[in-house]
Amino acid sequence: MYSSGMKKKKKRRPFITAREAVIAIAVIYLTAIAFEKPIPFIDTSPPPPPARSVSYEEAINFSSSLQDITSRQIADSLNSGKPTLIVMYTSWCGYCKRLLPNIAVLKKEGKIEDINLLLISVDKEREKASKYILEHNYDKIFTPYIMASKDEDDLKNIIKSKNGNYTRAIPYTLFFDSNGNLLEENVGIINKKMLLSKIEKMINKSKIQ
Repeated sequence: MYSSGMKKKKKRRPFITAREAVIAIAVIYLTAIAFEKPIPFIDTSPPPPPARSVSYEEAINFSSSLQDITSRQIADSLNSGKPTLIVMYTSWCGYCKRLLPNIAVLKKEGKIEDINLLLISVDKEREKASKYILEHNYDKIFTPYIMASKDEDDLKNIIKSKNGNYTRAIPYTLFFDSNGNLLEENVGIINKKMLLSKIEKMINKSKIQ
């Protein structure tokens, strides 16, 4: 029982609640993706420099070699009976420039065989996509695809039908099993070790079906 001269102490509110902390982290993460700012708990190593210099004329000439891919062709790939890895990227995206080398290394090491590998540029200018692909010799590692904006809208609907959500944030990575089921989608960087783990999971999932 409190005396008349004593006041009951109020319970002090914590500086930040667990819910507020989670929301703050989510806001920082999404802001970082939108503005390509480094995030402390994500690999922020700089992307590798170009393997060679490419002239504007060379990029122009190669641009006709970029294969236009439609949403319908992607849908057909998902029904081909093989697991499918799709990556949407652009030549100017800093996070893309750190993700694609991981895919290239795994491809060179023969660790991502027997799958549909669709690395799709959504650059608005073919020449810029061409220059980036040639600078890093990606044309020698995987088939260079490019997608028009109108097909992106159709692709968004296809992904939605698979319970995914394509917001045009990049890099955007999708993992499908051999039956065309979406196993996982990821926005942002994936380091080499984690990427390999996700690909192996996708392949193994397809084997037991």
